[in-house]
Amino acid sequence: GHRLLVAGQGPARQRVASLARAQRKIEYLGWVPHSRLYGLLQRVKTFWMPSIWAEPFGIAGVEAMAHGVPVIATPRGGITEWLKHGEFGVFLEPNHPEILAEIASNLASDQQRLTRMSTSARNFVERKFSHERCASDLIEIYNKISHD
Repeated sequence: GHRLLVAGQGPARQRVASLARAQRKIEYLGWVPHSRLYGLLQRVKTFWMPSIWAEPFGIAGVEAMAHGVPVIATPRGGITEWLKHGEFGVFLEPNHPEILAEIASNLASDQQRLTRMSTSARNFVERKFSHERCASDLIEIYNKISHD
């Protein structure tokens, strides 16, 4: 069966922990140190970021994609700059648990789609956020500044 792993902490952490204790299929992990993040990402099939506020960038989602984990997120803030709906992730509107459940069910029943999204996610991060690409982009910015 499927399990929901909930990581992180915030104002609702007590409520989430209480709900997790009452459900066998939910495991509340609390704050996860970066040293354990990679092991955790190897255990999951999808990475959910159902934020109700605008994430400035959403680095956690990019880290998940680097490990071949598709991202399901709300279209808020910087996430909209890098997440490609349907290609290696899915956008969902916040505060609609029925849609969230439908997306989870659809992805769980379509292993080919998950595999395709996983490969696309990893490839995108390697292309867009590699050290070489970041260095090249930075040099380009410096060149533009120095010629103005």
